[in-house]
Amino acid sequence: MELLGEINDKILGIDNPIVKKYSIKKSARAILFNEDNKIAIIYVSKDNYHKLPGGSFEGDENFDSALKREILEETGFEVKSIEKEVGMVLEFRNDKNWEALFINYCVIAKTDGIGIEQAFTDYESEHGFELKWMGLDEAISILSNENPDCYNGKFIVPRELMFLKKAKEILNT
Repeated sequence: MELLGEINDKILGIDNPIVKKYSIKKSARAILFNEDNKIAIIYVSKDNYHKLPGGSFEGDENFDSALKREILEETGFEVKSIEKEVGMVLEFRNDKNWEALFINYCVIAKTDGIGIEQAFTDYESEHGFELKWMGLDEAISILSNENPDCYNGKFIVPRELMFLKKAKEILNT
């Protein structure tokens, strides 16, 4: 999978000491299209930013099983097909809660039919996760104008923009 970019505290202008050892966390994300050619976007109302559906691998999961589980949990929809690879983004997070290297993999996927109720974690519920469907260009526009205050959001927004812009490039070729 193509490496689209790296995000770290220094690039974001955050003054944190350098960490020499990171734990490694892998995550699976999707630009998930429905039958109306809209993509799933999760609005995090507590922190006022948007993100793609997806999340961390659990236990010995591989990419496909983590992706299908996370998409179903966060959107209530099943992944019917994986269409194309988008790429990978590395995040070197270094604050009191995270000293981790996040390896984020993203694909373009499709779903159809009627979804079920989302199964948000306590953290996701507490942060007001809300599913929205919108066009790819609209998602790029919304995220391009976001400037979250929270540490997580400062990493998530540029990561998602890398994925969304690359997906647009892939779909336009």
